[in-house]
Amino acid sequence: MLELCVYLKSVSDDGIRKWEERFQDAKMKVNIHPDFSFSNQFGFLPFKIHFDEPDISLLKDKDWISGFEMYIDDFNFEDIKKEAQPKKSFLKSLFSLSKDEFVFVNKEVDSILSECKKQITLRWGTLDTLEFRMAFLSAAILPEIFGGVCYDPQEDRWDYGEGLFEKFLSEVNSFESDIKPIRWKLHEFEKWM
Repeated sequence: MLELCVYLKSVSDDGIRKWEERFQDAKMKVNIHPDFSFSNQFGFLPFKIHFDEPDISLLKDKDWISGFEMYIDDFNFEDIKKEAQPKKSFLKSLFSLSKDEFVFVNKEVDSILSECKKQITLRWGTLDTLEFRMAFLSAAILPEIFGGVCYDPQEDRWDYGEGLFEKFLSEVNSFESDIKPIRWKLHEFEKWM
């Protein structure tokens, strides 16, 4: 399993429609499962997907189902900083005149994290090729809607700010273009599970 962590200032079901609509910029029509709510999500979250103009010909003219596991937890940056901050020895703290503040990632990311109240973990595997696309693009869209940052633990990389969706879409397209048609694993949409 691979995962991305998204840290958000808040979450609200009012953002669901914006989340679905943002996929249109990737030439996709997406519907999130109709029972989805940020207040009770735990486990697999399915999406119905239709590609308007796919670069991959086998994606044409069908509706697909894919998704990822999604877990939502409360987040407190001060608690995380306390756990991560190196402990000073008694002598070092006694003679230390410097009151340098501990920097967790960098000042800009730390500033954003200090306002975040929710952590969303997105997990996906390799049983469905579209899971990567849906998780990565969602990890870019959610911070746009609710304010926040994305952390990729596989790459030890923090991403945020303007252009994140376009950056992640480019990474997804590059990944998918390297997959031979015979290696694609897809599930045609029949009905909601």
